[in-house]
Amino acid sequence: MPGDAASSFEQSGPGTWAGRYMRRFWQPIHLGHELGRARARTVQVLSEEFTLFRDAEGVAHLVEARCPHRGARLALGWVEADGIRCRYHGWKFSASGQCLEQPAEQAGFAHKVCIRSYPCVERFGIVFGFLGDGAAPPAPELFSGVDEDLRFFHFTMVRHYNFFQDLENLVDDVHLSFLHSLSSFRDPSWGHAPPDAASVPMIEADETEFGLLQRSRCPNGKTRAVAFLMPNSVYFKTVADRDLQGFDAINWAIPIDDRSHMFLQLVAVPKHHTAAVEKFQRLFEQPLERGREQLLREFDAEVRAVLGGDKTLADLPKRGLETVHLEDCIMQTSQGIVADRTRETLGRSDRAVILLRKLWTRELAALAKGASLTPFRVSGQLPSLRRAVSAR
Repeated sequence: MPGDAASSFEQSGPGTWAGRYMRRFWQPIHLGHELGRARARTVQVLSEEFTLFRDAEGVAHLVEARCPHRGARLALGWVEADGIRCRYHGWKFSASGQCLEQPAEQAGFAHKVCIRSYPCVERFGIVFGFLGDGAAPPAPELFSGVDEDLRFFHFTMVRHYNFFQDLENLVDDVHLSFLHSLSSFRDPSWGHAPPDAASVPMIEADETEFGLLQRSRCPNGKTRAVAFLMPNSVYFKTVADRDLQGFDAINWAIPIDDRSHMFLQLVAVPKHHTAAVEKFQRLFEQPLERGREQLLREFDAEVRAVLGGDKTLADLPKRGLETVHLEDCIMQTSQGIVADRTRETLGRSDRAVILLRKLWTRELAALAKGASLTPFRVSGQLPSLRRAVSAR
């Protein structure tokens, strides 16, 4: 296999070390409510295309992207009671990938044809797929055993640069004091003035059973913690205005290919917090009323305008959470579509970023050598995550 495993964590294809590593974990591939019954979608994850479809009973299934007959996309076909039928020549496949019918072929040929299917589950409003070889690990169960009746809110967007830059940003609390210093979606106690020394945190980071824990402490006594969940997500507590603080949140950065990724944010709110539920509805759902595609086009236009010199960051419209996403996208795109890390100068404030790279480098090197990988634990860890993130 080409490439140095210790330096290839930006690559996600099936023939890369990072791609093989990420395929050992369940990956979010779609929002559940955006996949209707008897509907199919082509989804691209980890530099590979797949067919995701939901049958008439409401169960989601994941199979190869193309019909093995002539290579047409299966998602363009019909979802039927017992599978999905290719629109080109009518070959039909079950959810397990077995060819069931070939209307223009001789009887007995269909049983010789099979496409690959992949384990697929839905958890907390998200469709997850296991894209690796062998038996799938236990499905994601982060919120299992939680007594509260939760309402899940989701925000997704495509970001046009390598996913690993977003992972590093998620464990970089120093940038909050500068890049997001004027944004409305932040700890209100930090105010809206440009940052001063009292708001710039000192960073500590340690390896944990789930990945790493970043802790930040400001001279003014404010603290925060973020739990990085290997391989590509973070758990944290929300820090918006007074009614929206302290709720469970997870961000993922899921590669589409090596030059773009899907950013997915989930927030879990107990339904009895009615004021918070109503505010999160406005925060997450109202921007999508003008359409996800329209929203993403607006985002991309703003990013291009700032990077092209036609606008400045200060010219961005103050739209709460949307502004935070725009600020992140602009700054991370400015690093390059795939950042050149050989030209960096890291300091003590980059402890979590350095540790993140060490964990990934170690695991990819172990994979390349055929050695045992670290059994990071995430499912069922919500109580310990809550304790870790709330520790002072």
